[in-house]
Amino acid sequence: MNIALLLVAGSLACKAPAPQDTAWLRAPSPVRDGIHASDTEQSLRARYGESAVTRDRVQLGEGQTAPGLVLYATDPRRRLEIQFIDTVRLTTPIRATVTEPGSLWIVYPGITIGTCLDSLERLNAGPFVLLGFDWDYAGTVMSWSDGRLAAQWPRDREGAQSVLLRLEPGITPAEVALARGLAGDREFRSTAMRKLNPHVYEISVRPR
Repeated sequence: MNIALLLVAGSLACKAPAPQDTAWLRAPSPVRDGIHASDTEQSLRARYGESAVTRDRVQLGEGQTAPGLVLYATDPRRRLEIQFIDTVRLTTPIRATVTEPGSLWIVYPGITIGTCLDSLERLNAGPFVLLGFDWDYAGTVMSWSDGRLAAQWPRDREGAQSVLLRLEPGITPAEVALARGLAGDREFRSTAMRKLNPHVYEISVRPR
């Protein structure tokens, strides 16, 4: 996201839904996950209701899209995009993604849209590594540096992350120079970003 646009985003930072309103995207136990690797279009319609499931093209990144499903397409707080391996029959979900501010979807142990870097460091019991800001994959967490979240969210056999987070800062004009120094396709330790305390703007989960 462009740094100029982040100047107006500060009021959205570090806002999380009330616990009683949340829905598990990835729960403490797989049986409670919102989406399962065994799901199909039919099973999702049966679970969430016909009116809650819409066929649509879902975002893959860098302007690319693919056929998929959207849950609660007209409700920003419950909207969820689902990408499938089989894009014709819509079977075998490979990724479920939320991006809306105020989303009710949550990932155990308590991460949602708006969770801030300082909270992630506490949950991870240490710093982690993420990419710089102001480009297509801004703020992508690349490694949890053997912290608690690395164990909580193990990678698959191909090395893909089971939970992928992206962060962005809600900056003030006085912080623009600092944000520009942390921009681009480069890796940074989270310690370098503590003054900006960026927040999660995208969560993408690989169903299990």
